[in-house]
Amino acid sequence: MPPKKLKFRRYLGAPRRYVRRRGFGIHSPFAFDFVLRVISQPCRYYCYPRLDEAARQAGMKRKVLRLIFRVALFFCPQSVEVIGPSQAVETAVGEAVPAGEGRGPRMIVVTAAPDSSQAEKIGKCMSQGAIVVFTGLRHHRDAVAGLWSSADRGMLFRGSDTAVYVGLRHLPRQQFNVWI
Repeated sequence: MPPKKLKFRRYLGAPRRYVRRRGFGIHSPFAFDFVLRVISQPCRYYCYPRLDEAARQAGMKRKVLRLIFRVALFFCPQSVEVIGPSQAVETAVGEAVPAGEGRGPRMIVVTAAPDSSQAEKIGKCMSQGAIVVFTGLRHHRDAVAGLWSSADRGMLFRGSDTAVYVGLRHLPRQQFNVWI
């Protein structure tokens, strides 16, 4: 799709994404809870100043690093793998889950376009119930679309530049376009 057409469609869909950010139109109890408690959390956390500094040093958007922190805090992953620059992401996950205390599913954070072997690894982890956070979506939108088409379950929460895939076994295959 040409870039101008994509920008126009994103502009037209913005009101719907904003309304869904508040939970309207989401009927799944898990998705409603996830959107309200993780994606659109209005409260400030204790470590936001440290995360903002880490985001500034890494050249990341602070809202993306804050989202990674909230996702890690919500799921408390056993292990986290980062594809791309990782220092700021490791700071966010370290603030959310102290070392050795994770008890949830595996988490993967994709900050750069994955190559074919990494995409295969991500697809395998998605089928095993991992949580995957994609940042900088405009640079690897096709990779995310390919991974989503191969998923048989789980929920994908897509924003304009960030996406979160939750591959828990009990979740049906659903996609939500929300304001992230």
